[in-house]
Amino acid sequence: MRGLDEMALRASDKTAKLGPDIDLDAYGSGPVSYSYVEDLDALSEADKDRMILAGVDAGETERSGTYVQKDTSVSFEKSRHYVN
Repeated sequence: MRGLDEMALRASDKTAKLGPDIDLDAYGSGPVSYSYVEDLDALSEADKDRMILAGVDAGETERSGTYVQKDTSVSFEKSRHYVN
């Protein structure tokens, strides 16, 4: 992995062959913390719409559990246990 890190450092100074250059300093390298959501119904409609685009139905119907993670933070987790 060390060789890959060195290659990435050397490549960071190259100009882009296609399209505009990207300023890598504009991006942070540390983790960002997001708050935990107790109930998906409490989310805004805009957030629910974005979740549906990622395949997560905020209504939590017809499934045994839900797990939502944003970057490195777990935002929501819920498991239902059905007993016959």
